[in-house]
Amino acid sequence: MPRPDPSRPPRVWLTGPDGAVRAGPGAAGVPIHEVLGWRRDVVDRFLAGLDTAGAEAGVVAVRVPGSDGVLWLERACADAAAAEHEQFQVLIDAVPCTLSWVDSDLCYLRVNRATAELFGESPDAFAGRHVGFHGHALEALLENLFAGDADRVTGEITVDVAGEERFYELRACRYADGRAATVIGVDVTEHRLAQDALWHTTEALEVSNANATRMLQDLREARDRAEAASRAKDRFLASMSHEIRTPMNGIIGMAEILLDTPLSDEQQEFVRTILSSAEALHTLLSDILDLSKAEAGKIVLDPVPFRPRDTLADTLATFAPVAHRKGVDLTGYVAPSVPEWLVLDPGRLRQVLSNLVGNAVKFTEAGEVTVHLEAVRDGGGMELRGFVADTGIGVAPEHQDRVFRAFEQEAGATARLYGGTGLGLAISARLVALMGGRLTLESPWRTDRVRPGGPGSRFDFFVRAGLADRPAPQAARPGPALAGLRALVVCDSRAQGQTLTDLLGGWGVDARWERQVDLAVNRLVEGGPVDLVLVDARPGCGDGFAFAVRARAALGGALPPVILLTGAGQRGDAARCRELGIVGYLTKPVLRPETLEAAIRAALNAEPGREVITRHTLRENRPTARRLRILVAEDNPVNRKVITRHLEDAGHEVVFAENGAAAVARFEPGAFDGVFMDIQMPVMDGFEAVAEIRRLESTTGEHAPIVALTAHAVGGYGDRCREAGMDGYL
Repeated sequence: MPRPDPSRPPRVWLTGPDGAVRAGPGAAGVPIHEVLGWRRDVVDRFLAGLDTAGAEAGVVAVRVPGSDGVLWLERACADAAAAEHEQFQVLIDAVPCTLSWVDSDLCYLRVNRATAELFGESPDAFAGRHVGFHGHALEALLENLFAGDADRVTGEITVDVAGEERFYELRACRYADGRAATVIGVDVTEHRLAQDALWHTTEALEVSNANATRMLQDLREARDRAEAASRAKDRFLASMSHEIRTPMNGIIGMAEILLDTPLSDEQQEFVRTILSSAEALHTLLSDILDLSKAEAGKIVLDPVPFRPRDTLADTLATFAPVAHRKGVDLTGYVAPSVPEWLVLDPGRLRQVLSNLVGNAVKFTEAGEVTVHLEAVRDGGGMELRGFVADTGIGVAPEHQDRVFRAFEQEAGATARLYGGTGLGLAISARLVALMGGRLTLESPWRTDRVRPGGPGSRFDFFVRAGLADRPAPQAARPGPALAGLRALVVCDSRAQGQTLTDLLGGWGVDARWERQVDLAVNRLVEGGPVDLVLVDARPGCGDGFAFAVRARAALGGALPPVILLTGAGQRGDAARCRELGIVGYLTKPVLRPETLEAAIRAALNAEPGREVITRHTLRENRPTARRLRILVAEDNPVNRKVITRHLEDAGHEVVFAENGAAAVARFEPGAFDGVFMDIQMPVMDGFEAVAEIRRLESTTGEHAPIVALTAHAVGGYGDRCREAGMDGYL
């Protein structure tokens, strides 16, 4: 049997089962034994022994998997093929996905290590095994491949690996001869789980989105209902405010007018009781309405130019009679740093001051209540600062965090003793915050107990204000006639003494301040001539009447002009003043410069036996202003009487109209100096009437000032009135 020539390249042949050459060097169909130079019986024996492989005379023969062919290789080529086979096995074992080769009978020919490890077996155990052994899904996939026309198919199988379900995506490719196929499997478990999670998440998001859409729709409907309810509430509050405030203003106005008529002491007490009760009810109504607006965020500020000194004076004048009856000294001080005019909402500032002063007077049984205002320039505006301090019962430290909460007071016993709703401070704190500031409490605050009273409370606040481009009125600027005068101020209140000496000093008056009557009398006797004396009538100062008696005795009967400062005028005060030579008395606190100046001028020119100077005589004797013709549109008869009395007392002519239509009918451009216009009236309301009046004026160039009269509680009314063509509102 010949051996291959080692110098010739190795040869390879493919034969059929009969030994005829199908491919390789030489002619096709030639028996392999002739090619190799073997005898026929040697080839037959050689082929008979090829269950796995055979070798003879330097030739290696192996059956071709998946076919009936036999591959004949010369030894050198067989060795190279074996090396390539080993390298290929290493390569496919390194692939992380599963690889397997199967024949058309669906039996495994070969697998890689990943496939074997997936099923927990060795790669050799797969040879010749039917694929159905590992599941019907793979078997069905390969049956479709070999039975169909497509040369590749895809599918998926599920494998239980150590109790965990794993998903494999399969791709099977059939060989061109149709006898075998390669199957590639990729583990897509994480991808499948991620897809499932994404699907569930998407489904949950779709459900959530649907729920959110429904919820958004429900919220829109709820918002619409809430806005409708809020508008209805606003209309109700406005209507209730108008319907309650209108008769309440009538009660208060008529009571004030009645107090200016001759009454007995008992009748005056009755009227004051009516007035105080009506004002208490009016305050309660205002507090409830303001709290409702504050909680709804609907309080609207109306900044306008105003005089802080007048606002404080008006506020203190309201509480002066109550403080006087209790024997509490009520004083106020406006520092020189406060401009004559500021831009702020004066109504809201007065509301804050009224709440603080009202509480201070209510909770103080002895001593004093002091209000202090000062200002600090801050950029292009001002910061208005102030405090209200009292010598009352104070607020216990454990209760101080409650006083700014609505409907809460310090303690039940205190509430029962002093009354009140606990709304004032809560509303004041919100108003101060709305004006860009803060309200704080200090209690106890007193460092001395020389004067009577308790530990006291002090409420400090600051608000933001603008500077008004407006000159101070001439009444606040007395001429040079007072300059060079010497004045003596007698009072033991620091705030009052400082206020009076500041005002007098600003006019060029040499003002000296004494706290005690004895020292004041000594200064009169030993300190040189004095042109004017302002003395406090409060008993704690030694009693102003007692000062007059002692001063007359010390001076031999000749007194300089003396003006008494009293908390409230009492019956018989005028007669007592005439008896002692006191030329006049004023109600404390004296904060308005024009009032003090008028009183001083009248005192300096007073003649013996002349009527005692009071705020009433000053008002009656002041220069008569021009008589005005005023149109008043008001449907409430009581309010018509109140307005008529006030305007006619001031010397003006009043023309009334019972509704807006009547006001338009009676109005003629140029015929009236001003108009007071009620807003809510029958037939034609105030806004419609003003629009018609402005239309009538448009052809003449005339412009009558129109001031709105309203009891509405809703915010933004000032802006609405101005937009409607009005010049202001009350």
